[in-house]
Amino acid sequence: VDGPLSGSNHNNYAIRIRNASRLQSNLAGAPAVRGLTLVTDQSLVVWGNYNTSGWIPSALMADTLYLLSNSWVDSDSYITDRYDRDGSATSVYAAVLSGIARTGGANGAAGQDHGEDTNGGGAINVFRFNEWFRVGSSSIPDFTYVGSIVSLGAPRHSQSSWGPFTYYSAPNRVWSFDERFNDADQLPPMTPAFIYLRQELFTRSYEL
Repeated sequence: VDGPLSGSNHNNYAIRIRNASRLQSNLAGAPAVRGLTLVTDQSLVVWGNYNTSGWIPSALMADTLYLLSNSWVDSDSYITDRYDRDGSATSVYAAVLSGIARTGGANGAAGQDHGEDTNGGGAINVFRFNEWFRVGSSSIPDFTYVGSIVSLGAPRHSQSSWGPFTYYSAPNRVWSFDERFNDADQLPPMTPAFIYLRQELFTRSYEL
């Protein structure tokens, strides 16, 4: 994403994805998509179910990752009362490389919890939500995530504070590792690869 504020430590730039429950072309005769990795140096917004039908290896790589539920409508952006932005059950199947807000905004002693709005929330807040999921007192929808999460450190372009807590309430986080990633042939495109070599035996071969 290129723009006058693309290098700023806080901007509103983002790439948004929707209608992505199935990651295949709808054009007749198009080759089957075997894997898909989406990359941006700014924020990435995923709206609704992702890769839930006809699963293929997929990854989402971004400075910050926002997840919107299937119930999201754009007019919700203008609603100041969080209780009117109801979230619903949604599922995302993908590996994730993303920044996570640091507690206190720094590493080490400087990054201690300094009170309200300074706690980064840790790994459970790797995804940023914008909806109210606590419908009533007992009905809290599940947000299912199946994949693998890698932290890139602090976001470079989304460095606002974690709170105040008037923008969302958390869903039930039903998160798990995707066992298919244990198979190298099922890893998403652009997955970093490492090779470990250890010499077990060395012999000389002489030819006369």
